[in-house]
Amino acid sequence: LLALGLRLSAEGTALQGLSVRKIICIGEPVRDSSLGLSPLGARLQALWGAEIYGTYASTEMAAAFSDCSQGTGGHLHPELIAVEILDEQGNALPPGQPGELVATPLQVTGMPLLRFRTGDLVTLHQGPCRCGRNSWRLGPVLGRLSQMLKVRGTTVYPPAIFSALQEMEGVLGCYIEVFDEYELSDRVRVVVATGDCSLSAEAIAQSLSARLRFCPEVVLDSLERVQAHTLQDGKRKPVTLFDYRRSGLLRG
Repeated sequence: LLALGLRLSAEGTALQGLSVRKIICIGEPVRDSSLGLSPLGARLQALWGAEIYGTYASTEMAAAFSDCSQGTGGHLHPELIAVEILDEQGNALPPGQPGELVATPLQVTGMPLLRFRTGDLVTLHQGPCRCGRNSWRLGPVLGRLSQMLKVRGTTVYPPAIFSALQEMEGVLGCYIEVFDEYELSDRVRVVVATGDCSLSAEAIAQSLSARLRFCPEVVLDSLERVQAHTLQDGKRKPVTLFDYRRSGLLRG
């Protein structure tokens, strides 16, 4: 939607004069850990002049957690699903602390699941919402446990890197490569395509360092080469994470 809006704007279309009033986003968080709009969500709102709603779901859960008009997290439907937030040892965490979402769908009869481990790191919010509902709410996905990176003693998840890149106006495309060349630390390389010749690799690295508490390797490449690497046949979404660690070997 961001790429579409930028292209239409470049062709002279006044997006805010169109009939788009609400945008429901799935697959990438549009809110941050404080439940405010993420850089991506804010750019979509400014570009389209529409209300932005986030949605979190999976086929296995057979249910969705969607923002209400107040944007304070995805509301839980207790008649459809039971959820727990667990730490790495499997202990329950109190509301407000991030942990792995474990879900038990309640209305699935063909292939029932009990305490399905999603691998997604989220925060559970309790208390009444300003919309008047009292159901619990899930914050945005902060990362996947399988994608956790350890860099010089700092734990970081790829969504934090992508969020920082989304704040840079000149970034047109990117992907992350992860290697385990060091025994106690991962090596992270960020490949970026920019539309701003003044946005150097050094400037991007310094900006990421200020946000992430570590300085990744940054490499500039053309938009065509980045898209050729991330837009793969048979994939519904761009592949932006390439994990070459011996324990990972995943692409997501």
